[in-house]
Amino acid sequence: TEAVSITEPIEDKFPKVDNIKELESVKPLTNISNPFLTKQEESNNKTAEVVKSNIKEKSLDNIEQIISSGNGKKQSLLDILFAQGKISQEQFNVFKSEILSKNLNEETFVFDKGIVSHMDLLKAKSETYKIPFIDLSNMEIKKDILYKFPYESAKNNLVVAFEQSSEGVKIALVDPLDIQKVRFVEAYVNDNVIPYFADEEQIKKIIDTKYSTQFDTEVSQAVESVSSSGL
Repeated sequence: TEAVSITEPIEDKFPKVDNIKELESVKPLTNISNPFLTKQEESNNKTAEVVKSNIKEKSLDNIEQIISSGNGKKQSLLDILFAQGKISQEQFNVFKSEILSKNLNEETFVFDKGIVSHMDLLKAKSETYKIPFIDLSNMEIKKDILYKFPYESAKNNLVVAFEQSSEGVKIALVDPLDIQKVRFVEAYVNDNVIPYFADEEQIKKIIDTKYSTQFDTEVSQAVESVSSSGL
């Protein structure tokens, strides 16, 4: 018998979905009551769902307000970089003048000039847009959290689910201001999501290595199980 080679890190464990409308047409059974719950427990569960729903709407509404109000920034990137001591007063004045006189995009200007490192730029954007930043470089992600968003979807959208909290699933994105993508992920995982800014290369590294590591571990365990059973 020829050995089967594995060319992909891992296959999706979920059905393929082309778009969010197709996904939303399949609704989970959420209205079935549990006969073993007391009335107090049912009431507590309903209250928890209402709280989570409010958290979700506030989170997404905040992003939508940022987008609809011309990014809704209270401080510019240059303001924050200056406050953080990343640029001097003289640099701030020169850069600000050039951006205004030439009607340049501030983020593109900062990036093209190489004024600060890519990571410092991400952190400044996080503070500007009031959306948290996550450093994924040394993060251990639990298997059940990682698999909330499967390999192919994670790779195509550059999204990684990295933590579960009482408020929902925390996800790392290159652009958490992409409201359509945030809503797509939320529908896919069937839970509230809390978007974070993250470095693109770190996201790619987790997708390329963590899924593969999890799959290799499962294969090894399966082989050991078969060997120990004497088959």
